[in-house]
Amino acid sequence: MATTTLYVTEPGTSVHKADERLVLKRQNRIVGEVPLINLQQVVVVGRGVDFSTEAMLALTARQIDLCFFSRNLRLEARVSGEVSLHSHLRFLHARYVDNPARQLNLARVFVAGKLHNQRQALPVQAAPYERRMARLMSRLETARDLEMLRGFEGQGAALYFEGLRHSFPFLREYGFARRDYYPPPDPVNAILSFGYSLLTRETLAAVQRVGFDPYLGFFHAINYGRPSLALDLMEEFRPVIVDRVVIELLERKVIGLADFERVVAPLPSADEENKVQAVETGMERDSPAGPPKAGWRLKPAARTLFLESYEKKMESYVFYPPESRNHTLRRIIELQVRQFAALIRGETGQYRPYALVAASKVKVKVRG
Repeated sequence: MATTTLYVTEPGTSVHKADERLVLKRQNRIVGEVPLINLQQVVVVGRGVDFSTEAMLALTARQIDLCFFSRNLRLEARVSGEVSLHSHLRFLHARYVDNPARQLNLARVFVAGKLHNQRQALPVQAAPYERRMARLMSRLETARDLEMLRGFEGQGAALYFEGLRHSFPFLREYGFARRDYYPPPDPVNAILSFGYSLLTRETLAAVQRVGFDPYLGFFHAINYGRPSLALDLMEEFRPVIVDRVVIELLERKVIGLADFERVVAPLPSADEENKVQAVETGMERDSPAGPPKAGWRLKPAARTLFLESYEKKMESYVFYPPESRNHTLRRIIELQVRQFAALIRGETGQYRPYALVAASKVKVKVRG
């Protein structure tokens, strides 16, 4: 049976449990019902939504994730059931992270997977950028430490987004100059950030279901409140899922400039700034100075359109080479996490990122 993500976006909505269903009400009228057996995740966007204790306990008892996003579309909190009981896997995971050589080799794989998929996502008119990215990938083996590897990743990301700007003139019409984070300086960055926040939530849920400590990463720096492992494992899916949805919606004008609004972003506290860094880079940044800055965000109606397109993408079936069969992209994320668990347990000698064309094209492997 297909799983479902329930999005609750309307202020004034109350969510209750009735038998084996979640019931949504507004002004004492039922506006929706969803069987619990169909649910994998519940996502609340904005404030003004009330959850009954019975509904929340029903979700946690069934390991159904409940996530809260701010009005600015940033992940604020996640409620789940009991933490993982997979202590042996977590022990092996921590030992793997504590081995500098293994950590660097595995970080290379995550970067190679991301750059590979970014290259494949570029259209033919961006061939010069694709070739430069290919040359950059050939240098990944020369990275002597994580900082050098992060430099290569940053260069690759810059080439990729420049290639998108070159290929799709409408991105420039939105004022998109480069990837930037908080507050989003243009509508394209705003919609990308929202999509990456959703993808972070998907990967974080899969990482915890499999039994990992999501805060012990390899490529992304380990820092308070940063789900570094989830960020590592989502890298290969950014161009596969979010970037494709964003380009399609903007190119087809399903979402246009009128669907965005300019808002003044509050000056984040240290903890809030860390959350922004966690979703976007995993790198350290200076805390913003001076007065709050204006940014962009999707209006509520456009947000709903984006969520519908995102869900359609996540539930689309694509070929998954390791099993030689089709799976939904949502299922493939979890299968990749399980493949990673097999590596950590010593059941396999390498981790292969999911690749848009063929997994064998990603040449970098983990060496024990």
